[in-house]
Amino acid sequence: MSPDLNYEDVTLIWLDENINENFDCLDTKCRLCTIVNYFKVFDNVQETVDYVQSALHEHLFLIVSGSLGETVLSCIHNEFQLKFIFVFCMNKEKHSEWTYKYEKICGIFIDKYELFHNLTAKVRIYEKSLLTISIFNRSYTTGEEHSIRDYTIEENVNLMWLEAFINILLDVPLDKNVAKQDMIAECRLYYTNNPAELKKIDEFENNYCPETVINWYTRDSFVYRLVNKALRMLNIDIIFKFRFLIIDLYQQLKQCHIDYMKSLSTIDPNKVIHTVYRCQHIGTHELEKLKASIGNMICPNSFFSTTEDCLMAQSFVAGSSSSECVIFQIDIPDSYYQNAVDTSNYICPFLKIENLSQFQSESEVIFSLGALFRIESVEKYNMWFVCLKFEDGNDELIKDFYQTDKLENQTYDWQSRCSVEDRILLLTEKFPLSSRNIINIYIKYGVFADVDGLTTAKTLTTYRKGFELLMKCLPDYHYALTIAMQLSIGLLYCNRGERFLAIQFGEEALHVAETYLQIDHECSLICYNYLAVIHQIEDQYTESLSIYEKMLSIAKEHDNSSALLAIYFDINRITCDFGDYEYEMVSLKKMVELERKLGCENLENNYYQFGSYYERQENFTIALYYYKEHFQCLLKKHACLIDLLRSYSRIGKMYEKYNHYIAALQIYIRVLLAEPITLISYGCSLLRNQISHEFIPNIKLKYNYILISQFVSNIKKNVS
Repeated sequence: MSPDLNYEDVTLIWLDENINENFDCLDTKCRLCTIVNYFKVFDNVQETVDYVQSALHEHLFLIVSGSLGETVLSCIHNEFQLKFIFVFCMNKEKHSEWTYKYEKICGIFIDKYELFHNLTAKVRIYEKSLLTISIFNRSYTTGEEHSIRDYTIEENVNLMWLEAFINILLDVPLDKNVAKQDMIAECRLYYTNNPAELKKIDEFENNYCPETVINWYTRDSFVYRLVNKALRMLNIDIIFKFRFLIIDLYQQLKQCHIDYMKSLSTIDPNKVIHTVYRCQHIGTHELEKLKASIGNMICPNSFFSTTEDCLMAQSFVAGSSSSECVIFQIDIPDSYYQNAVDTSNYICPFLKIENLSQFQSESEVIFSLGALFRIESVEKYNMWFVCLKFEDGNDELIKDFYQTDKLENQTYDWQSRCSVEDRILLLTEKFPLSSRNIINIYIKYGVFADVDGLTTAKTLTTYRKGFELLMKCLPDYHYALTIAMQLSIGLLYCNRGERFLAIQFGEEALHVAETYLQIDHECSLICYNYLAVIHQIEDQYTESLSIYEKMLSIAKEHDNSSALLAIYFDINRITCDFGDYEYEMVSLKKMVELERKLGCENLENNYYQFGSYYERQENFTIALYYYKEHFQCLLKKHACLIDLLRSYSRIGKMYEKYNHYIAALQIYIRVLLAEPITLISYGCSLLRNQISHEFIPNIKLKYNYILISQFVSNIKKNVS
């Protein structure tokens, strides 16, 4: 955490041409720094204007001298990122003449202690009111940081990644003492020049325990400011540094929520939480998004602070003339309490924290990360009211959102997962069970596309960053994650048509596997499989086959029959595509041999594969034998009618190929008569697909074509 970057919400600017290094100025700077850590000092109007106009994603508070105020405000007052202005001067009456024109001015101050008091109050209220919400709705595109995010593909992945990251923090073993010391060291580095925060950091180090986490989170301190902005902006680096505290906060909220739910039968019904409020300023265009999203879901990106007191909520609001004041009214329906049976499965706990908070008079109710709310209405009275309903996870949309990782909870093995993507996911089988779902999701969905559908350098950087954070969480699996990262990024380049880069990433992954994971031969096999597929896509048959043969050598050396079977399957596929019939037959026989060894022989598939092979060799007699056996397998397993008809038609085609026309015609007619309705729903006539152009002329020479064609024509009419 570099002191040169702002990890808090507010940036404070002080512009005064008379700033110097005398004691009073130094004292003022020190005191201002304790209020806002990220602090910029200017004595030049143009430099100030340039900075304000460049800080598009910051929340700027400006202290300006009376002599420069009117000049600088004429240039920057309407900048969206400039939130509040404080005029600090020697003559209040003189500057009252021009300050009334600017709505963002909070006051004119001649006493610095009065300035400190008002600035502190305004900063605290503003920080408290900041919130980022993701909307499950159609996309909007803007260039600013907003309090409401669009649920575009990028936001989808960001939010999914945040949820996934929190889950992995909860599940992966953590040495909290080490994590705590890491966090404290980073905070001390960031607040090097802020003695007030350094004192709080010392207090945190000496007195913190999990039971006090809510108190610390609600205090006016570095904890709230750093954690809240990191969550709101999805700054995974900072989230990781505060991982133990986020875990403690979530777990205490959940345990207290369980205790609260268990006590419902004994507490005063008036103390049951039914309605809470939150008030904040949002931009006009953001309000329009809310109005267009009625019935949809929203999800705050951080712990969500509310209060049971509507008037109290309105006191915690700070905004500007370019925004609208909105009261969010959140209803917790009776059904939530009635349906709460299994207390261990509360997904998003909430809690009234008055006894645990630093500010007990605020009647604060805090919702955990990932809470979901349905937008019920957006209406204008004396101010805008947005009515939300807390959702408890029973809604299908909510289940889909929360259970994404469960949907990805699959076992990957060499036989059942044949695509190159799934073979990469074989790496996840090596990770702790609790983290596999998270890594599966990130590998499969972690990269999002830009508006043109192309993966950009920025998204690749984000993707790589996510893997690096996974490596921090799972340091014992650093090299396996490195391989997964290289192969996943390589696939993205492959999909973009940049095959040279795709091969380069594959070779880098293979180098890691062969250098650092020699004892785990499957990592090398996965890398070789990736490279073989890339060469195959490039129609480089010789190179691809050579790699598969290298894989065979490795799998045989380690007696890995499962991998051998999968490799022979891939060899069979590539030799079939490139017409290498001799090698194709070798691979088919090896597949059957290995299936029998592993006890997973698939007679149905094998008969079909051999039939297809001999058909392409134009050995129709042997092909007919295997297709008949394939048909018998389908009959025994009571396959669906369409599969049976396909297989039976294939037999007819073999009879036709070696001129047994009567047998072929009998089969085709039986296919037509089998189930006309099914054939119609299938979309096309199997007879039309199977009968060759030469078939009818040959029939005509040997049989009474008129009678047969009339018969077939009548059948076709009936089918139609």
